[in-house]
Amino acid sequence: MASSQAYHALEQALAVSGRMLEAAEMGDWEQVTRLDLERRRWLAQGYPGDEQSSSFLAVMLEHNRRLLAMARHAKDNVEQAMTDQQKRHQALGAYMRVIR
Repeated sequence: MASSQAYHALEQALAVSGRMLEAAEMGDWEQVTRLDLERRRWLAQGYPGDEQSSSFLAVMLEHNRRLLAMARHAKDNVEQAMTDQQKRHQALGAYMRVIR
């Protein structure tokens, strides 16, 4: 692959990485997953092992760190919502047993 094509693939991967962050900020985790597949395809095309590509990859790595933090936060929120729902269900069950 020519160097300009390799940079193009890496630039595209970086752009997709940014869109992944935007989707995660909106809570659209399905879109994040789809974009991750697209980013992987761009990265699979290869890239030069020079300083410029290293800086692109460093930015993507930071994007990944932020994505993981957002994913952990979303997971915690879902777990809390499930716990709250279970407690409401138990309370409703107790109420139903009392009024019978």
